[in-house]
Amino acid sequence: MNKEPVSPMDHENADAICAKIRQDAEAEVKQLSDRAQAQSQEILAQAKTTASAQKAALLHDLEKEIDKSRDRILSTLNLEKKRLILEGKQRFVDQVIAEVRQKAARSRGESAYGKFLSDGILEGMRVLDVPNAVVYYAAQDEHIFNNDFVKKLTDRCGAAMNKTCVLTFNKSDFKDIGVIINSMDGRMMYDNRFSARLERMYDDIYMELLKEAV
Repeated sequence: MNKEPVSPMDHENADAICAKIRQDAEAEVKQLSDRAQAQSQEILAQAKTTASAQKAALLHDLEKEIDKSRDRILSTLNLEKKRLILEGKQRFVDQVIAEVRQKAARSRGESAYGKFLSDGILEGMRVLDVPNAVVYYAAQDEHIFNNDFVKKLTDRCGAAMNKTCVLTFNKSDFKDIGVIINSMDGRMMYDNRFSARLERMYDDIYMELLKEAV
């Protein structure tokens, strides 16, 4: 087969076509490069925005935790302050009551102690509302319950209750000041020893002392 010679015009056309192809390829590469760069910038901007949002969210959560911790600390401090105040008041109340117990114990040697016992027995008789009763007293107080004291006390109960009273007196083994009064049949009892009186009045005394402990 014979090859036809290529004319100069054909070489020029080939060069032009190659140049055009090269130009188009470069334009397409640049376009792709520009698009890739734009996309990378967009991705970077989104990443920065996301990072900023995450940072803001973390800071917000951190501030909330700090506020919670501060509230817990303040609450704990307030509770501790109240506890210390209450402990101080409790010590004051306990000290006063201890002093009252000591003073009550010392009253056994005072001249008014006989009247204290007499008042306690009369109070018990009124509470039980019986004409006949058994009175229990401490061994340390045996010397007080002589014939004269018993007669005066019996007369006093009869006059106060407007009926004849019969009282039996028994020495007991308790050491507290005061007396215990029982009905004759043993079904009713009124404990009028100092410790029992203090226990009955404790709540009222406690609240009054708390008012003073400011």
